Parts: sequence; C-alpha cells; structure tokens
Amino acid sequence: MNLHLFILLLFLPFLSHPQGVGKRVEIAGKFIHSHPFQDRMYLLSWTVPSGIAYMDTIYLKEDDSFHLQTYKITGPVLATINYQNNRTLGPRLLLAPGDSLQLSIDMLDLKNVQVGGKRKAANSYFLLIEKALADSLFVQKYRKPAMLAQADFEDYIHRRRQLSDAIRKQVFAKSIDDAYEQDFEHMLYLETQYELMALVHDQAWYTSKAPQAMIDRILGRAWKKELNQAANLISPRFRNFLQYLPRYTYWATNNYRVSPDSIPALYRYEFAMKNYSGKVRDYLLGMYLWRDMTKSHAAKEDFTQMMATLQVYRQVIVDQKLLAYLDTTQAARYEELEKEQTALKNGDQAPAFSLKDINGKSYTLAEFKGKILYIDLWASWCGPCKEQIPHLARLYQQYKASDVVFISIALWDRYAAWQKTLQKDQPGWLQLFDATDMVAKAYGIQAIPHFMLIDKQGKILQQKAPKPSDTMQIKTIHDQQTGR
Repeated sequence: MNLHLFILLLFLPFLSHPQGVGKRVEIAGKFIHSHPFQDRMYLLSWTVPSGIAYMDTIYLKEDDSFHLQTYKITGPVLATINYQNNRTLGPRLLLAPGDSLQLSIDMLDLKNVQVGGKRKAANSYFLLIEKALADSLFVQKYRKPAMLAQADFEDYIHRRRQLSDAIRKQVFAKSIDDAYEQDFEHMLYLETQYELMALVHDQAWYTSKAPQAMIDRILGRAWKKELNQAANLISPRFRNFLQYLPRYTYWATNNYRVSPDSIPALYRYEFAMKNYSGKVRDYLLGMYLWRDMTKSHAAKEDFTQMMATLQVYRQVIVDQKLLAYLDTTQAARYEELEKEQTALKNGDQAPAFSLKDINGKSYTLAEFKGKILYIDLWASWCGPCKEQIPHLARLYQQYKASDVVFISIALWDRYAAWQKTLQKDQPGWLQLFDATDMVAKAYGIQAIPHFMLIDKQGKILQQKAPKPSDTMQIKTIHDQQTGR
C-alpha cells in the first residue's frame, strides 16, 4: 500500500455549512465472507468542492466489524471506502455532519451492500441505480453505450436520464428533512447529468461528431450556463467533467485527429483562465497544479522549473485553504524527489540497522555478513503483503539449509497487531519489528510489500528484488551468487 497518499492528503475543513463544524459522523458495520489475507485497514476518502482531498481510517476488528467516528466531514460529501493502493470497495456514500450509517459489505460480492441509519434513504440511490442498470434486458440492448449507433445511443441517454430522475424522486420522497437533503438531491442530479455528458463526448470521439451540438440536442442547452456555478462543485462528476472539458474541446477543434499527448502543456490552464471565474476557476487551477506536482518528474530541478512556470496561475487562486494545501503538497513532492535523487542503488553498502524480534532479542545487519539476505518488508494490515506469505514460506523451506537468510521486517505497523499475527501464523524465519521507521528511512522505502537482496559482503544486490512468488527469478539470482 502506497504511503504517499498519507502525505498528500490534508485535513483542512471546507465550511459549506457552518453548522456542520464539530458534529460527528459515525459509520459502523461488518464485512461478511472475509478471507485470511484481507486488509485490516481501509480509508474513508472524500474531496470537498475546492478540490482538497480528505480521509480517515477504518480498522477492522477481529470479528471483521468496524466503527469509525470522525469530525472531519464539515459539509455534504460523496465518500468512498478505499484499500490496496486506493482501490474502491463497495458503494459511494452520501455523508453529512451528524450522520450515522450502518453498513454490511459482502466481500464475495461487493455489489451486495446493505445500508442502514439516518441517511439510509439517500444512500439507497446508488444501489437502486446499479440494480436497474444490471437488468439483463437493459445490458443486452445498451452494451458499450459510446459505440452504439446514433439512434440507439440517444435512446440510451434518454433512458438513463429518465431512470435516474425516477429513482431520485423515489429516494427523496422518503428521505429525512434536514439542511443537507437539498444539497444531496442537487448533487445526484448533477452526478447523472455530467456522467451522461461525458458519455456524449466519448461517443463524439468514436464518431468524430461535434459533442456540444449533441449535448444541446440530447440533454438541452442549460449545461453551458451551469459550468461556472460554484454550487455545482458539490458533485464529483461535475468537477471531473470540468477537468476534462479542455481536452474534449481541443479534440473537437482538431477534428479528433490528435492524441492526448499532443495537447499543449498550458492549454488547460489558459482554458480555465479564459472561461471561468471565482471558485470554479480556483478549483480548476488548483487541480491542474496538484496533478502537475504529483506526476513523475525526472529530477527536482525539472520540478522546480515547472513550478516557476506555473506560478503565474497559482497567483490567481483566491482560496487560502486551497493555497495552503498546494504549498504542503509541493513541499512534500520536493522532499520526495530529493530522496529519490539520493536513493540507494544496487552495489551500495547496505545501511546498518538494529531491530528486535518478538522476544526482545536484538539483531544487527553486521552479524549476517557472509550470508545472502532476502528481506521482506511488510505490515500485518497489508493485504498484498500477506498474499506473499505462503510463497515466502515455500522459499524458506527450499533454501533454509543454504547460505540464504530470510528476514521479515514489519514497517508502519502496530506492535500488538504484528505480535498477534506472528502468534497466529508461526512463521519459521526471522521476524523483526521496526518501531522507529529506521529501515524505511535508511533504505528509502515508499511502499510495501517490498523485497530486497543483500549480498555476502553487506552490499545491496537488488534494492527491488523479485517477490517470493517469482521463484524462477530468485533461483537464478541464488545460483549466480553461489556459483551453481
């Protein structure tokens, strides 16, 4: 699981409703049909209208139940539960200050989710939509909508809109009467409207037809006036549509004969400056800056130069919280690039460490000189790490009589959870606990699972070694090192 997410997501409040400050949101429930390698930690994630991303942590208990209380939600949001490098689990959730939800999530069928609690009616919307769209006749007639013939495509768009309108009307006829219900109803209207608009643009790509004329004909003309309305930023699909509209427009202007890579680097920024104002412009400039900050960069010098070029757009942003968010993201990315530039390479001397096992006995790197070390960096909450354990056990059995030493080092873990996992699984090879991030810092580890090979002289043989399931690669490396 990549830990950059923890650095780049800030917890800055967005006060769309002042009365929401200080009100708790509570989410409780249980996973059913869980499995042994299931993650034990999940992230409740959401983004506010300004574009700032937030999260809070959900921990599974021994019986696969969970209970999260958070004060970080200060207005109406559409949240997701994420795991394993930001993959989404289960439904999207409508949440507002003071809400209390109960969830039952079936791990064998993630579409089988039961929702109860204060915001139950509004949260049934997505489940009802998904059920309607999964109808066999609907699927059979409208498979791959963007590639349908024109008449069938327009029929699909009309059917989807009618379906969404009917379900939204049904849901909010039953829902509670509070300050946030109108916000949620407006959000769900926009979610449908701009999902369909994106489909029209995709269809235009396949048919080389002008998308705006198609939208006007299929969905009406009001959408052009909606694009600069700050109230619409409540909808993630509206925000996403805004981000991609410059690309759609550039494609249409060039008769769909250009690739995304050929779009000028500053075209998005200039499009936002020309067409939007106020909070909508702040949002777009902020998102474009955030994306450019967090993408790959060859070196910190390239990053610094790019930030200098984009400074003119940053100076236009008025929202102070958004600016603080961007400042922190930029500083974190610069620090990350500095670390990458000085990262350990194959052939470098392996940094020393001193760590304890479950019995409190200390081990240092120096005492393994003359041995090949295969080091597994993991955590008890990390699902992908646990998936490698059976393969690691087989490797250990295969090579334990040779000059290979297997060491698992727990990073970013809770000691009690690590201890309990070892007592349950009883692995035969050496298990160490890194309580101070010593190894993570010294070796520049950004994500787990991570595997390393250290040679007999204490030098890094492979900073990113094959995972245990790649047994043939490991055998080849072993044979090379031992002269077999």
